Amino acid sequence: MPLQVNAWSGSIEIGVTTCDPQTLDFPTSATGFREGTWVMSGASIMKDGHTLVEEYGQDLDQLTEGDTVSLDLPLLIQANLDLLVSGAYDFSMFSKG
Repeated sequence: MPLQVNAWSGSIEIGVTTCDPQTLDFPTSATGFREGTWVMSGASIMKDGHTLVEEYGQDLDQLTEGDTVSLDLPLLIQANLDLLVSGAYDFSMFSKG
């Protein structure tokens, strides 16, 4: 996060999708995706637009200037999708398989 904006009124969202970007109708927020998606929004985990877990791991809305967020998806069948905050494996994220 290169810069923090104090007037922000939303959540930081990160995730993955199996949808074809050429045919995808992009919603205004990642929480609007409905099929083939896993999203972390703030501290909630969502699959296909439905909240599965609230208060999961580090709240992305609490990141500070200089923090980084990335996803690690090993190229293995039934691999975990891991979320890294500032380069450390913070927690195994949403999906297995």
